[in-house]
Amino acid sequence: MMMMKKIPSYAKINLGLKVSGKHEGLHILDMVSTSISLCDDVNISFNDSGTITTNFSDRSIDDNNNTVTKACQLVREHVVFGADIFIKKNIPMEAGLGGGSGNAATVLNVLEEKFELSNRGVNLLRIAKQVGSDVPSMLTNGFKRVGGTGEEVEKIESNMKLNLLLVKGKKGVSTRECFGKYATHNEQCTMIDNLILAIKTNDLNSLIQNIHNDLTAPAIFLVPEISDHIELIKKHGSIISFMTGSGSTCVGIFETMGIAMQAEKEISKLGLWAKACFTTL
Repeated sequence: MMMMKKIPSYAKINLGLKVSGKHEGLHILDMVSTSISLCDDVNISFNDSGTITTNFSDRSIDDNNNTVTKACQLVREHVVFGADIFIKKNIPMEAGLGGGSGNAATVLNVLEEKFELSNRGVNLLRIAKQVGSDVPSMLTNGFKRVGGTGEEVEKIESNMKLNLLLVKGKKGVSTRECFGKYATHNEQCTMIDNLILAIKTNDLNSLIQNIHNDLTAPAIFLVPEISDHIELIKKHGSIISFMTGSGSTCVGIFETMGIAMQAEKEISKLGLWAKACFTTL
């Protein structure tokens, strides 16, 4: 029996998200994001069958039509391999946390390590972009700036650690619908530059002052309870609370992990999904 390898597939949050325009129907973004300790578990074992099977603990995900299967199929255009992949899902769906994109990116990194794809002339970034716009940025952990339509990724060197609480209601936000409700494009992104400087210098006060998400208003229009969740996190002791990505997950930054964990307990009692976690480097 082939040995199965288990790899964490980290979620991400956005600390800054600006929509600056559109190109060929896709929105041009300028974002600052970071990976967090919440993760799915990717289990993969290789074999000589020449076929790939993909299964998820969340049975609502189509085993034959998902980001991981698509990534494997694109790589198999260059390298023939067989694999059994099982993904234990801990990251909720339609949450703006990059779960599916992160799963694909994690598998692509495993395939790069095993088959040395770059030495075979395979452009991993191009394949990631074909799978989905968020996948290229998920190839790298830690803090990063993401631009264009998701293909421009710049690592931000920092040892900053943030204590976080994630809260999500039962309703998700469709990314397509959320962007469809957003109308104003702003070319001025000084907030992003300020965020990056704050992260590099470990300046928490400056980071808090510059957190911003252009998609918050349209997401709240689609799922009004997001506004309630932002206020609920504040009520339970966060320094700041905000929505990440296109929603519907809301995030709080806390002074200590202890306070974040206590808030997780109290908010979970209300029937909401809540998870204390921290940034990963």
